[in-house]
Amino acid sequence: SAKTRNVSFGLRAAALILLCLPLLEPVLVTPDVVPDENFVAVLVDDSESMMLEDGADGMTRHDEARQIVSGLAPDLEEIFKVRYYTFSADASRVDSIRTAASIGPKTDLSAALDRVLNDFDGLPLSGVVVLTDGADNSMAVPRTKAEVFRERGVPLHLVGLGRERFENDRELLEVLSSRGVEETTGAEIDVKV
Repeated sequence: SAKTRNVSFGLRAAALILLCLPLLEPVLVTPDVVPDENFVAVLVDDSESMMLEDGADGMTRHDEARQIVSGLAPDLEEIFKVRYYTFSADASRVDSIRTAASIGPKTDLSAALDRVLNDFDGLPLSGVVVLTDGADNSMAVPRTKAEVFRERGVPLHLVGLGRERFENDRELLEVLSSRGVEETTGAEIDVKV
């Protein structure tokens, strides 16, 4: 009957379509970034270690960071609203990286990432660029903050500055002294270098 033929044809057509689907090229659909509606945060390490002159032509790490940001800024600002931060023990929002001076005694990358998370809560953050020498000496673990960015689908771009190895590198392993040391008394101190 005609009804049986139509059902049979419909089932064959559905099977043929299902067999042909894997042959189609996969398509990646990405949302378009609407200019001046999405944000990018740029964080620059502002600690004392960024004043080391181990860059090209004797440049400090901080000068290298400024140079990189100056090269990136026009392209980023063309598409995104860019917010600049400097960080050492904590993060501060600045109008320009050019005016920042490396003076922080400590590097706390977790605190800097936490500041960005708080500042952009509920806002369309498209990415975070961090320029640092990687000498994080805080007690926190920056990886946990990085995982929060990953969960939110926000890419975290790290730019490492400075040498990876030094020719005359030294490490202070341990310092021991007696407990009852007073200001005017002598003391025995053991140092492992």
